[in-house]
Amino acid sequence: MAETVLAATMLALLAISTLTLLPAVMGLVERNRQLNIANYLAHDTLEAFAARPFPTLVSGEQELGALVVPSPYRVTVFVAAIDGYSLERLKSIRVDVTWLYRDKTLSVQDELWVHAVRR
Repeated sequence: MAETVLAATMLALLAISTLTLLPAVMGLVERNRQLNIANYLAHDTLEAFAARPFPTLVSGEQELGALVVPSPYRVTVFVAAIDGYSLERLKSIRVDVTWLYRDKTLSVQDELWVHAVRR
C-alpha cells in the first residue's frame, strides 16, 4: 500500500514538473522558429542583392523591390564602402532583419563583401 502511495506521489510530482515546464519550452521553440526564419530571410536577401550587377549597388539604404517580407519581420539592406578599398572595386552589403517578440525587438545581421570582378 505504501508503495502505491509513493508511486502515485512520484507520478504526480513528475506530471506537475512537466506541466510547469511546458509553457517555457513552447516559448523557446517559438523564439527559435522565429530566429531561424529571420536567418533564412537575411541570407536569401543578401544573396539576392549580391546577384545584382555591381554598378547598381549604390551606397546607402537599398529599396527591397519585389522581395516579399513576411510579417512581423522588417528587412533593411545597406551598401557601404569598406575602409581601405575603392568603392569601384569592393562594397559591403549588410542585411538587418528585426522583429518584435514578447515586447522585445530582436535582430539578425548578415554581411557580405562583393567585388566588381565577375567570374
